[in-house]
Amino acid sequence: MTTAGKLTVVDGYKYKLISLSAGHTVVNMLDVMGPVLIVFLALSLNLSNTQIGLAAGMFLLVASLTQPVAGRLLDQGRVNARWCVLIGLAWQATWFVVAMLASRWFAWFLAAYVVSACGLGLYYVAGMVAASTGGRSAVTVYLAFGYIGLSVGPVLAGALLSGFGASGLIYLAAPLGVLACAGLALHQRNGVELSRPEDVGGGSSSEHRIRHLIPLFAVQALRMWSDYGAMIFTIRLVQQRGWTPVEYGGLTTAWTAAEAVFVLLGNRLVARLGRSTALTISLISGAVALFMLPCTNGLGTVVAALWAGASLSIAAGDVATIQELWPARATTSTVTGFIMAIITTSGGVATSINGWIADQSSPTVTIWLMAVVALAATVCVRMTPDRRTAMVAETSGIECL
Repeated sequence: MTTAGKLTVVDGYKYKLISLSAGHTVVNMLDVMGPVLIVFLALSLNLSNTQIGLAAGMFLLVASLTQPVAGRLLDQGRVNARWCVLIGLAWQATWFVVAMLASRWFAWFLAAYVVSACGLGLYYVAGMVAASTGGRSAVTVYLAFGYIGLSVGPVLAGALLSGFGASGLIYLAAPLGVLACAGLALHQRNGVELSRPEDVGGGSSSEHRIRHLIPLFAVQALRMWSDYGAMIFTIRLVQQRGWTPVEYGGLTTAWTAAEAVFVLLGNRLVARLGRSTALTISLISGAVALFMLPCTNGLGTVVAALWAGASLSIAAGDVATIQELWPARATTSTVTGFIMAIITTSGGVATSINGWIADQSSPTVTIWLMAVVALAATVCVRMTPDRRTAMVAETSGIECL
């Protein structure tokens, strides 16, 4: 047995974490291929910005609604927790392939694409709960692997869409789904289980912690809104400027690759500067990047995308702070599902609203609006606790591998 802070981890957890994180990579890869595919289909299906926002937004909304339900079923023992990640990944991969097969008809594509979101929601809850058992550093690694999937997915999608059309994504989604499911099934067969975590909420009282939860949720919701809401309509903006699928897929990869790096570095910056200072600086920096992004083209747009992704991702690790301050057992499935649902819902609502705004004005105005949202998140940061967490040695995220 080994220990990570107050959490006890059974032997073999490190191998379980590798399997979970690899699955998270595939799940997020399929996730981020969706917006690239939708923007690609907009030309052949003559989709409006509102329809683009509707498709992407409904996907996130269904995923968000699935998460607390899945969490409740897990806690009640109605679903076998050992197999939830496998079922979630298999479900998403299968319906994503169906959506690509139906991509000639927007209604059928939308239905299959939205249904696939149920698998994403299930995997997010079960995977986050399992990773949380290893402490903050394990959560950081799990999230970082997810961002790797977000990073490589768009450029691969752009290349396949250019070469084979929408159906070309099947050549990547199907084998990756099978391999990731096989890896997860192998670990389940070996019976590697995770211990139940104890209450990890600081030493403070429940009342003290509850006071900070609303602004903490607000920071995450506004961050998600500005990040995801700006990214998808940046893709639309450069497509309208004549960029090819490979080029705007590569732009999305630049954005999410920066997120993958800075979600790892975020905890170090928080430990060095203090949480409030680090998050405030990063969100203001992200807002500046979003204001500048529509004013650039070519290499300048790529640089602005890297800047925005890096800045807006630093606050992503703050999900662990919400778990720590939760008055009950912080990593139970219901609580984790509820936390992730609120954050994901903000992205879904934002994208749906942003599509309408883009049709009424332009993608440029939509991106500028997301910069204002990022600035609003800084106000909420000032209402949350600024604790210098002693985690420099822990938060590199590499030790737990």
